[in-house]
Amino acid sequence: MLASAAAIYFASDVRIVSTETIAERMRLLGRDIFDMLRLAIPLFTIVLVMSPIGAGAMNGLWSAVAPDWKAEPDRVALVAGIFNGVISAAGCIAGGWIADRVGRWWSYFGSGILMAVVAIIMAVAPRTPNAFTIGVLAYALTCGMAYAAFSAIILLAIGRGAASTKYATLSSLGNLPVVYMTASDGWVHDRFGTAWMLHSEALIAIVCIVIAIAVLRWINPPRRSDLVLP
Repeated sequence: MLASAAAIYFASDVRIVSTETIAERMRLLGRDIFDMLRLAIPLFTIVLVMSPIGAGAMNGLWSAVAPDWKAEPDRVALVAGIFNGVISAAGCIAGGWIADRVGRWWSYFGSGILMAVVAIIMAVAPRTPNAFTIGVLAYALTCGMAYAAFSAIILLAIGRGAASTKYATLSSLGNLPVVYMTASDGWVHDRFGTAWMLHSEALIAIVCIVIAIAVLRWINPPRRSDLVLP
């Protein structure tokens, strides 16, 4: 964190040069948001960021279900804490690199599929501490990839006008699936156990991905590499 803060010293100073009043700025902001809601891809993206795809809800539940894998508290703290953050960061870098090369939609949907596959494998694999470690870190990697692709599709949707406000608004909507998927995972776990909890999260994500790809094909946006599935 301190190293990141030190980088601000090398950034160019940004000065406000606009002569617009607050009322004029709010009017332009409202117009930009309204224009975004009238376009197919931005509207589709708004719905998509509120979907369970790539939500990574299990990151908030690993500590609670770790005893099912007989994982010791020290291992859980290390794997679900420090290592989880490091691997997620690596996944973000990988996700951004993939999005630049194969397209942001493939990166977003692909990371969601990979996360679902990890959940399914953890559900059927032996319940051992090593399986817990590998599974949690693999989940963290795919989660980081999904977060990078999530940012990429938001940047596509917001355009240039009032970019910071629109980005903050859309990204905040991405917190909704984390909340309701965490609640859903907990509900399924309490009634059907850990395996079905993982299966249900994977199944919900896969169904949403299939529907989203079909809708994206139906929208049939302009033939540009950043708007269509490459």
